[in-house]
Amino acid sequence: MPFSSVIQLRPPHAHLTVSGELDILSSRSVRREVAGALADGTTDFTVDATDVTFVDAAGLGAFVHLRNAAMARRGQLRFVGASASFVSVCGMAGLHRAFGFEPQTPAHTLS
Repeated sequence: MPFSSVIQLRPPHAHLTVSGELDILSSRSVRREVAGALADGTTDFTVDATDVTFVDAAGLGAFVHLRNAAMARRGQLRFVGASASFVSVCGMAGLHRAFGFEPQTPAHTLS
């Protein structure tokens, strides 16, 4: 599945939907969208990663950057959906708690 990302802005809130393969190349697109949202005054982000089929370290890094930038502005990053593979990779990288996932969180049931 090709990568796709869509961001809906309503500063100070933004909703980002990502799907497909989130890798070193596609993560640049996410970083650009996030930079634009931050410049527009967005502090709180929700992310739907339900349809992410693959994620590498660069993809995770884009979300770590987003989380840190949001928190620096007294905002937050919250996942509202994530594929099983995304949650699994976050767990292997030790990011499940930083991203609000419990190690046993099933896909599609985040709240």
